[in-house]
Amino acid sequence: MTGRKPTGPVVIDPSNGLSRDLVLYYGQQFGGVNDLTGNYPSTLAGDARPVAGDWAFDGAGDYLNLGSMGDFGSRLGSRSTTIISKLKVGTTSIMALCGTGNPGNNTVFQVALNRDYITGANTEGQIYARIRDEFDRKRTVETQFNTGISDGNYHTLVIIMHPNAGGQIWLDGVELLVSQDDVDNVDNTATFVETFDIGSLNWKGSHGTDGYFNGSISTFAIWERGLLSREIKSLYANPYQMLVPA
Repeated sequence: MTGRKPTGPVVIDPSNGLSRDLVLYYGQQFGGVNDLTGNYPSTLAGDARPVAGDWAFDGAGDYLNLGSMGDFGSRLGSRSTTIISKLKVGTTSIMALCGTGNPGNNTVFQVALNRDYITGANTEGQIYARIRDEFDRKRTVETQFNTGISDGNYHTLVIIMHPNAGGQIWLDGVELLVSQDDVDNVDNTATFVETFDIGSLNWKGSHGTDGYFNGSISTFAIWERGLLSREIKSLYANPYQMLVPA
C-alpha cells in the first residue's frame, strides 16, 4: 500500500467516485466511535481502546454497537453489499468480524474468521460471510484454505455479497478462490431486530457468538453495491483516498 494515512479531522469526499453508495465508514483515528458518513453512530462496549490510530480489541467482550441500523437490513436482499476492513488479527481462534442475527430462522448478516462454515471447526485463516432472509434462504461464501489473515500482520479484507448471484472474498488486493456453500436467492431480508456489531456477532440478542474479535481494526466500511475489481485494487493501494481535510 502506498496511500499515506491523513492527519487531523477528515470528512468523506463526495466528489470521489469511490464514495458512491458508501453508507458507513469507521476509522478510530478519524472519527472515534463516529461513522464518517453520519449514518450509523456507534457506542463502545467492553475495553476496546485506541492504539496508534486503530481500535484494539482484546477478544473478551470488546465491540462497537451500531444499533439496528435503520432499514439497512431490509435492503440486503435488494442490492449487493461490500465490506472492506483493514485489520490485524491477533490469534488463530474463531472470531467474528461483524454481524447480527434476528430471532428465529430469519435475517442474518455476518462475517467470521478462523472458522469452517460447514463443520463449525476452528480452522486457521478461513473466512466466511453469510446473509439469510426471512424465509431461511441463505447465501454463504467461504474460503476453504488458510488465507494467512491470522498471521499477526495488517491485511485488507474485502467481502462482496450478492443476494442472488454468489459472492467474493479478496485479501490484500487479490481475489481468493471461494466456495459458494448456500446458493438460495435471498430477496426478503428485514430490518435488524438486534444491534449490528463490529468486533462481535450479536446472535439473536447474544453478543460474542462466534467469539469476539481479537486484534486491531484500522478501518471498516460498507457500500451498498458490489465494488469493481479496479476499485478494490485502488483502495488497497490507497485506502484513504476518499478522505479530505475537514
